[in-house]
Amino acid sequence: MVAAVLAGTTLGTGTTAQAAEPSVTVQAGRLVLEPGERGYRGLLPITITYQGDEPTGANLEFEEPVAGSFVTVLPSEACMSGPSETGRLDVSCSVAELQPGETRRVRLEFQVLTAPRGHAMRAADTTLEVSLQSDPAVRATAAARTLFRSTTGSLSKPQPYTQDTRSDLSVTAGDATLTPQPDGGFAGRVPVTVHWAGDAPHYDLDARFALPAGFTWTGTDPSAPCGESCPLPGGTYMQGESRTFDLLVSAEPGIAPGATGTGSTTVSAQWFGSLDDVDPSDNTAEFTLTVG
Repeated sequence: MVAAVLAGTTLGTGTTAQAAEPSVTVQAGRLVLEPGERGYRGLLPITITYQGDEPTGANLEFEEPVAGSFVTVLPSEACMSGPSETGRLDVSCSVAELQPGETRRVRLEFQVLTAPRGHAMRAADTTLEVSLQSDPAVRATAAARTLFRSTTGSLSKPQPYTQDTRSDLSVTAGDATLTPQPDGGFAGRVPVTVHWAGDAPHYDLDARFALPAGFTWTGTDPSAPCGESCPLPGGTYMQGESRTFDLLVSAEPGIAPGATGTGSTTVSAQWFGSLDDVDPSDNTAEFTLTVG
């Protein structure tokens, strides 16, 4: 009797069905960047289909087709990015939990801050890789073409798009007269104008300030989270864009009225460190401070 029970148990174990290996597929349309007031903007449609016995999340990884162009994923998900060997961003975005048999549609949004052209252009294709959160191995891939629509509405005969690799900025500054304040000190504003001529990738533009003895700078208007330098207000620049902000300066009580000094501001573009500029000589502007 005992032997019969054991045999039956062994037989039952040997015939247990194995769980199916989960699978995922990904399909992509093409990314068409449409011309507008601030360069080009477009959405890349993606369809992910999951087959498995249990719900699971997924990861979507890709290299952006143009450096600094990735904006977000829709619906919104958490994304991380870092520099690739090409100078573009490698991006990894999570995909919320997928149910067995579910098809999920997502879109990747991109913007290229370059002057719209009268001819169509093409950039690097985007390779999409999908893995499951339970297993980091790539389960599915798809490729998507990247096109810029011309200002006349055409996508035919696209020419290669070549992005700047060096910044092309210039800065000018006005003089300032510091006026008396209730605490006995003096305060003033230095108008600073920055012009961005190219389309190099950048997170932001940073300004550093040097002031003569007896003067200090206290921030900018519009305000920015300043440390040793200040990121320029307004974020990334469109090609051909100029912006003006005020550098806030002060002088301590006791400084002689009529005292003057020369200060300067230097601006640089940041993209995984400071970018080289085509003409560094116009990245610095001097100004005169006068105590009123």
